[in-house]
Amino acid sequence: MNEIKQFQPFVAAETRMKEFTVRAIVMGCIMGCLFGAATVYLALKAGLTVSASIPIAVIAITIGRRFFKTTILENNIIQTTGSASESIAAGVAFTLPGFLFLSIAEDGQSVGAEYFNYITILVLAIFGGLLGTLMMIPLRRSLIVKEHDTLPYPEGTACASVLKAGEKGGDVAKTAFLGVGVALVYAFLQRIFHVIAEVPGYATSLKNIETLMLHFCGEIRLNHWYRRAAEWHSEPVIKAIYETLARDEARHGGAYLRYMKKAMQKFGDEARAAFAKVGVLMASARRTAQALHPT
Repeated sequence: MNEIKQFQPFVAAETRMKEFTVRAIVMGCIMGCLFGAATVYLALKAGLTVSASIPIAVIAITIGRRFFKTTILENNIIQTTGSASESIAAGVAFTLPGFLFLSIAEDGQSVGAEYFNYITILVLAIFGGLLGTLMMIPLRRSLIVKEHDTLPYPEGTACASVLKAGEKGGDVAKTAFLGVGVALVYAFLQRIFHVIAEVPGYATSLKNIETLMLHFCGEIRLNHWYRRAAEWHSEPVIKAIYETLARDEARHGGAYLRYMKKAMQKFGDEARAAFAKVGVLMASARRTAQALHPT
């Protein structure tokens, strides 16, 4: 019979240390507002988000410990509050636009847009946050306490390591700060001074231009398929979804086309020959036994 491994917390239960304080809540709310706004923008712009737990943990051990002398438990409150706010923002950005698609009338206009004002979105976000918090109370013991040795929770483990590094200080904390510094320098060189290209250079190298043509053909095929599906369906919601997907694939194909033009300007006839070769293969599936594109 396997023995149950007993885990000892980093801060012992009998230790008296500040934890749920006003400054921790205020800093957590500020981090939540900043990263929540960035999450909503990124979700609506790119269709994806990045977790803010680790960045907020790094900021907590940087600003909190240096200027406010916060404890590791206060830093954990800051990280948890900010991360929860960012998660709620992501939930709002990914779910509410779906209701707008589902409430499209026969004339193509959304009949639900007028209901999505700031008050409605705020109330939905508050209830969503409360529901998640209340559900975590009964699930904590079964998913975290009892499964501590089975479920590693990589992101939570990484946040804990960052907070421990800030508490220990010395060389351990220097590693976290060095990573932040390198990332900031890289971002400045890329976005402000434009020393580092935002798009990898290998995308337009000669050995990869055939891949550009493959993707371009795939996007055109998908665009054609979605447009035909939109014409075939009579359901307004499904029709609008297919039309949106068709426009999205056309936008992707346009991006690949721009890189193909750059490749032709750089490599000339060699690029044209590579594009022609792939075009012939894509036009006839029987010319190759290997699938050239998922579509």
